[in-house]
Amino acid sequence: MRTSFRPRRRAELGAAILATGLLAGIIPSSAAHALEACRADPIVTLSNGMQVQMSDTMYDDASNISKVTYTLYGPVGTTVTSVSYANSTPGIVETFQYVADNNAGDYDSYAAIYDNTPQVYVQYFMTLTNTATGASMSQSAQTHLSHSGAILHIHLHM
Repeated sequence: MRTSFRPRRRAELGAAILATGLLAGIIPSSAAHALEACRADPIVTLSNGMQVQMSDTMYDDASNISKVTYTLYGPVGTTVTSVSYANSTPGIVETFQYVADNNAGDYDSYAAIYDNTPQVYVQYFMTLTNTATGASMSQSAQTHLSHSGAILHIHLHM
């Protein structure tokens, strides 16, 4: 009789640990739903030879995401020469806007994610590459979105 008690108790303990982890925010809530990650990834090339890749990985079903908007602030006097969305998940609407009003070498990337699911876990990355020298730097931010349209920000200087 004791052997049948232990497996049941272990299952109960495992369920309690999982529930505690989800409530504490240690385990992304999407892990409990087995959702796949979807991506939005504009790659922007600027007239000064800098390439900026902004990337969001959202742990939710793509059908819950109505759009992702990106705004990049770069140095005064620069312009966008190309934008591509090669790695993006099909079906996610992405918009991009460029504003050239930063100091030389300063790049600020903002992403707003419009998702119907509250508290979605998001990883946001920005990579800045000098196409002439190959020098590159990256930064990331991770969060649970507090609401649809929440804005994520990354600043890099190169």
